[in-house]
Amino acid sequence: SWHNSREVKTMKLPEKILYCRKRAGLSQEELAERVGCSRSQLARLESGVSCRPSYQIVADIARALGVTTQQLEQSGSDRQRA
Repeated sequence: SWHNSREVKTMKLPEKILYCRKRAGLSQEELAERVGCSRSQLARLESGVSCRPSYQIVADIARALGVTTQQLEQSGSDRQRA
């Protein structure tokens, strides 16, 4: 499936959010509305400007995109857990 491809596995969280949003055929405004955040907040997440989103926002984005939080977060460099 898509999240097992080498290309997706090497993506960081911002790239995965953008990839999944486009794959779902959603605009930033549509996804932001589903998540309950502003379009500008989502744009910052996708661009990597907001580099440490809360777990809740990541979970809300994953749910809106029909993927798991783990699928969005899995990467060698994303969200290192203590």
